[in-house]
Amino acid sequence: MAADLSHAGARELIPPHVLERVPGCEGGQPPIAVARSSGGSVNTTWRVVTSAGRFVVRLHGEDPAALGIDRTREARLHAAAARADLAPALVYADPGGAFLITELLEGRPWKPGDFADPACLTRIAGTLKVLHSLPPPAVPRFDPAAILRRHVERIVQAEPSAAAELEALLARALAVLNALEGEGRTPCIVHNDLHHSNVIGWERPRLIDWEYAGVADPLFDLACVHAYYPQSARFDRLLLEETGLARAATPESLRLAGWLFVLLAYLWHRSRRISGAAGSGDLEAERELRERL
Repeated sequence: MAADLSHAGARELIPPHVLERVPGCEGGQPPIAVARSSGGSVNTTWRVVTSAGRFVVRLHGEDPAALGIDRTREARLHAAAARADLAPALVYADPGGAFLITELLEGRPWKPGDFADPACLTRIAGTLKVLHSLPPPAVPRFDPAAILRRHVERIVQAEPSAAAELEALLARALAVLNALEGEGRTPCIVHNDLHHSNVIGWERPRLIDWEYAGVADPLFDLACVHAYYPQSARFDRLLLEETGLARAATPESLRLAGWLFVLLAYLWHRSRRISGAAGSGDLEAERELRERL
């Protein structure tokens, strides 16, 4: 957490109508402390301490549709996970999608190396097994094909010379999706963004930042781990066993799904670069992902 801001600074940086939704500040009372959280390249996140507790305020940036985000879907799936104690309690979701307030989740933050540790992978797999067993609320299905097409169209519009390369990647991705769908796994709630910064807690890992959550193939959560942390690949069988997917998916299926998520991440970073929102970290990630494709 960064250094605390003054009360006046908090009011300047967090809009008053947002602060008023934080428990303990409903009547205009100032927070006890406010600090900006590190991490995140799209949103601005604040930790807010009040007389009622400790909370996280996330102010949303950029066009959510362009990034494949549905704020209503996010709120409903986050709330379902929170009821199962897999996510922080959802305090308030702005109906317009401009901000989100949750309780602050305490616990040990994960590190990239945890995804090469069998003990850690066993624990996160246990969290995913519970998540995938929850009855999904009525939300639109996660549609990776539509997201891929939207990214490709946006990039090609800005860079016509990229059309042949990207259309070939898109064709391969659609074939992979068709093959995965043919394996018949039941769609369920998936977090879809298992970056280490979104995992809190050692004994009972819980998940934050549900922006990309959806109802989809449960293999997608393991594919996301593959995409972010290729070092986890040697533990594919462990992940499949501990999530209860070993009878419904093979390591080869997981490898294909992992490639698909590498492509999704690559196009996400490339789309951000075209929009002018990418930072140096995004550019480096884009280069690394391109090499893996």
